[in-house]
Amino acid sequence: METFIWTPDFETGVARIDEQHRQLVALINELGSTLVEGGRGLDVPPEPAVLEHHFDQLETYARLHFAEEEAWFEARGLDGDELDRHRELHDQFIHQVATMWRTRASMKNPDEVLCGFLSAWLAFHILGEDQMIVRALRDDLPGIATPSGSGEGPARASGATKALLSALNNLYHVLSEQNRDLSEANAHLEARVADRTRELALANEALLRMARTDGLLDIANRLHFNERLELEWGRARRTGSPLGLVMIDVDHFKRYNDRHGHLGGDACLRRVADAVAAGIRRSTDFLARYGGEELAIILPETDERGAVAVARAVLASVRAMALPHGASPTAAHVTVSVGVATSRNDGSTGPERLVARADDALYAAKHQGRDRYAVAEGE
Repeated sequence: METFIWTPDFETGVARIDEQHRQLVALINELGSTLVEGGRGLDVPPEPAVLEHHFDQLETYARLHFAEEEAWFEARGLDGDELDRHRELHDQFIHQVATMWRTRASMKNPDEVLCGFLSAWLAFHILGEDQMIVRALRDDLPGIATPSGSGEGPARASGATKALLSALNNLYHVLSEQNRDLSEANAHLEARVADRTRELALANEALLRMARTDGLLDIANRLHFNERLELEWGRARRTGSPLGLVMIDVDHFKRYNDRHGHLGGDACLRRVADAVAAGIRRSTDFLARYGGEELAIILPETDERGAVAVARAVLASVRAMALPHGASPTAAHVTVSVGVATSRNDGSTGPERLVARADDALYAAKHQGRDRYAVAEGE
């Protein structure tokens, strides 16, 4: 697809400038073809990297052409104010095209908008700017070739043509400023939307953590425990590895609350949770509040021997904190009872069976005198 069709009417008579204009036309057409192919959803749309490559080529060459053209005009004595205005047009083009390119994803028809702007601007740049400047310089500097498509030779443009070009120039400036403001506003809006999206994602993550975290103990709650147990149960079934579960209950906790108050009871549970966490060595082991004064530890890839080692470490850690319990018939300090169960998942039972067996073992430990662990029998 040719976005811009070159004709002799676009010649300025300056060979180097005309050569560069033709190269700009070729790059615009190449970018336009790539954009349109992607915009129409063909079987093999262009990769983003390909589009970026074409745009970078166009931008780089436009900067090169503008610099050489400005130097050529300056060397031939173009009025300083005219030269500054011409440079400003070039700078506006680079800025505007770059902004439009960055925000093209928000455009309804980016291929039409970009290709249309590039073609219209280049036509205006050559017919309305370069040719008038070259014509003026040609009148003062003999030796500059007359363009082949001019017909009448080096005649000056009529007053009406100058007025029309001046009006088009002003219109371009107004539209350029408006489009730049819209593009920048759109880019700002996209940035704000991106910021809000990130904030929303962070807020959702925080809500998810809150939904899975026990507010008092700052460890996983029952909901998170259930999700993790299902996950580890499925993994154990796929790999054939053992899965251990340790259930922990604070001995005589109601009596502790009655003696030390509910705030004291909350502090006690936090201390116990910290002590239990200290008895866990692997990052894969998972501690949660099962309910009330009960805690649970999921032990992936852990057989009975390993689960018992964790139970012993938990008992020792709780005893070591020596938190006074003035109403316990078991000991002068806070103690816990621990139930241990392990399972090699053969698919015949679900994770509920593992929980039930660990819970039975916990009550066995209580029945045997508390401040100890018991191991579930069988599977």
